[in-house]
Amino acid sequence: MANENRHLIKISGVPITLTSKKDTYFDMDSAKSVRSWKTGILKRNRIRQNVLKFECSLENMDADYVDSVISLLDPQEFTVEGYDRYKKKRVTKTMYCSDRTTEDLETVNGTKSTLSFNLIEV
Repeated sequence: MANENRHLIKISGVPITLTSKKDTYFDMDSAKSVRSWKTGILKRNRIRQNVLKFECSLENMDADYVDSVISLLDPQEFTVEGYDRYKKKRVTKTMYCSDRTTEDLETVNGTKSTLSFNLIEV
C-alpha cells in the first residue's frame, strides 16, 4: 500500500488528506482493576483491547478548507475510514473527535491555517 493512502482518511465519506497522522492503540480497563498494596501486582480487568486513536494534522492549508474540516468534526460521533496497522488494511470505525487546535498565519498569499485534532474509536 502506498504511503499516500496511509495519510488519507474519510470522515463521513469525505476524503481528507493529512499532512501527518499518528496512530495510537490503547486498552481500556474497568474500574475494578486493582493493585495489591502488599505485592504491588496489578490485577487488570481489561474490557477492550486495541482501541484506535488517530492524531491528525493539517498544516498550511487554506482557511476555508480548514473550516470545512472542522464542520465535519462537529457531530457527537461519525464514521471514519483509515488505515489500521494491526489489520494491515483500510477499516471503517465509528469515532468521535476530542481536542481540536487551530492556528492562523498571515502570509503574502493570504491566510494559511493549521488544524490538529484527535479521532478516537467509540
